[in-house]
Amino acid sequence: MPKIRPGMKRPPPDFKEIAEELDSFDVQLKDALHEEESANNSDGVKGKPIHSKKHGVTWAVSKVNRSRARFVFEAFRSRKISEACLKYCCDMNFVDNQMLETFRV
Repeated sequence: MPKIRPGMKRPPPDFKEIAEELDSFDVQLKDALHEEESANNSDGVKGKPIHSKKHGVTWAVSKVNRSRARFVFEAFRSRKISEACLKYCCDMNFVDNQMLETFRV
């Protein structure tokens, strides 16, 4: 589950429905960041960078971010979570609010 620290708002009861999947997205995001870091640190001799384009390295991070936002939106659309839970995820920055707006259109 994403870290809920003291002083933060309590999650709605239906947040439990998506918490496990949000954890898996966090793991994927950490892996993508590690991959980006290793691609930036490679010297080009033994291990070439995974992506050759300038912004190609950040694509993995963007892909995970979009997948996470799409998952939360689909859970809201299928009524697995309430609007209060969707708003909570946006307020706590678990998902990108602007990306959710593009899905709503």
